[in-house]
Amino acid sequence: MAAAAGELLLTVRAVYEAELLSLRDALVALAQRKATEEGLEMRFEYSDYFPETRNDPGCTDHVRAVAKRQGRELVELKAPLRPSEDFGYYGKKCPATYFFIGNGVDYPAIHTTQYDFRDENIRVGVEMFRGLAGMDQPQSAL
Repeated sequence: MAAAAGELLLTVRAVYEAELLSLRDALVALAQRKATEEGLEMRFEYSDYFPETRNDPGCTDHVRAVAKRQGRELVELKAPLRPSEDFGYYGKKCPATYFFIGNGVDYPAIHTTQYDFRDENIRVGVEMFRGLAGMDQPQSAL
């Protein structure tokens, strides 16, 4: 007995938003072509779409300046990182920069059973955001 209906779920990811949309359009076109060839009906639904997070250069310079002023080690990624974050939506509304407060290179990765949140990073995060808000400078510097 042949199936009368089927459902295929697929996760598609790409580094850049334009690549993601191009890949999605190519997959839809291929599926539509194959469905037509086989006399099938098909439809698509999209969910959990996340736009790319594109750092604003001015905001990024501000993060660098605060990190430097606070004497923090600054490690810049050499290639884009495309986590499924909703932060990309913020960057579409106003200038934004996404930065990490790292655990170091020899620390278990997040989302693993070995990962344990380092409580000392709370202070680092608070101090960075205080600096970004200008709250770590003397009043005359504001």
